[in-house]
Amino acid sequence: GCWRFVNVAWGGRRLRQQGGETTLRLGCDNFYFLTEPDEHIFEHYPDEKRWQLLRSPIALSHFMKLPLLKSPFFNAGMRLKKGKYDDTLVTQNGRVSLKIGLTKFVGVSCQLQNRSDMSAMRGKTLVRLIGDVLHVLASPAQPGTYFLNVFVTPDWTSNEHELAASFQVKCAENNFDRLALGRYPEVGFLGATPAAQKYGVSFLTSHGAKTPMDPYYVHNSKEVLRMPLVFSPGLKIAHQMKCYQRAGKSTEQCDDYALLQCRGKQQSEYWIACPADGYYFFTVYAAEIAAAAGAGGDASTAESVDDEAGGGEELECVYRLLIDCRRGMGKVPPYPNQTSLFSGCLLHDPMQKHLDVGRKYTFRLEAKHCRAVAVVLNGQTWIDLQQGRSGNGVWSKKLNVGEELGELSVYGQFDTDEDGKFNKLLDYDIVQRLSNVSKS
Repeated sequence: GCWRFVNVAWGGRRLRQQGGETTLRLGCDNFYFLTEPDEHIFEHYPDEKRWQLLRSPIALSHFMKLPLLKSPFFNAGMRLKKGKYDDTLVTQNGRVSLKIGLTKFVGVSCQLQNRSDMSAMRGKTLVRLIGDVLHVLASPAQPGTYFLNVFVTPDWTSNEHELAASFQVKCAENNFDRLALGRYPEVGFLGATPAAQKYGVSFLTSHGAKTPMDPYYVHNSKEVLRMPLVFSPGLKIAHQMKCYQRAGKSTEQCDDYALLQCRGKQQSEYWIACPADGYYFFTVYAAEIAAAAGAGGDASTAESVDDEAGGGEELECVYRLLIDCRRGMGKVPPYPNQTSLFSGCLLHDPMQKHLDVGRKYTFRLEAKHCRAVAVVLNGQTWIDLQQGRSGNGVWSKKLNVGEELGELSVYGQFDTDEDGKFNKLLDYDIVQRLSNVSKS
């Protein structure tokens, strides 16, 4: 047999963090019943060394340098990864990082406090989940002493968290580049959610790779960013994207600057066009097509996604990414608005959302899972696209968008749909540009 700790007093109370305030709630904390000695030592130093119950007892001076790891840290299955972590972390180039191993998924948030007045410093931390390792980054970027607090919650969509760990951070240098880039958006953790594993959705470093992509991506090129991903067949895929400007708190919804392109089962990727410098918070949602259709809703729409809670009536949040764009593309046209049922298709033309009234365009897309594809003008005029003679699933036709302003949509009839109905895939806007008005 072996000895274990039981602390009824500590096990019968719980502290929670909600809305910046700490509250005391009665409850049972199982951590304090038969606690492992190597975990208990982070909170309590017995007067007699033998009651540490450790194979190699530690000195008081060692105990005083241990980081503050509380019961929620161990209850969440968290472990500090390789490396020596004391209670004080020293920055390099104005920032500091730590790695925490996870044995199960939990919601995590962080806060950086200024020790001088205990004020919270907003937009100074990033939390990224890569595989089963949690990467925490704090960037005070200017000299001072701070506290880095880590909070956890079993439900990642909840705003009620418990303090799990706390570290002192000492910064002795300025990072002017980091200060110029501004605050990080306060969007919560980045990475895959539990629904990502449920639906088999994963962003990868490259096609065919098994290494998960870092959900915080620094984009230094003026080219379109292409992010490879894989997902199980038979899924609806949708997305939302917000742009956070470097200066100020203004945000802009820019969903139409992202487009899912699929060529074969292993050649799917998101195309992201970033018009301006800034942070782009990119969220991906998924659901099974069969389940969505059985719910009785319009399976062709993707507007039911919930921006904050991670999924609407049909779609669940599967991935959360942050793109740090250092070189915007400038004036770039948005992509057409794609519905969640566009997954599995590859668009060739037209790639821009706005089409000039009275002009001819060649429509061309790959939709190998469709038996028919049609263009619909303002919900009235149907024009069938033609498939190539080889039957390779490439549908195309050159057509005039008409003389009326409004909407042009692309519909597809799926091979698996026994009812033969058409589902909306894309939406374009038919517009009158000022340049065309002046010419006329």
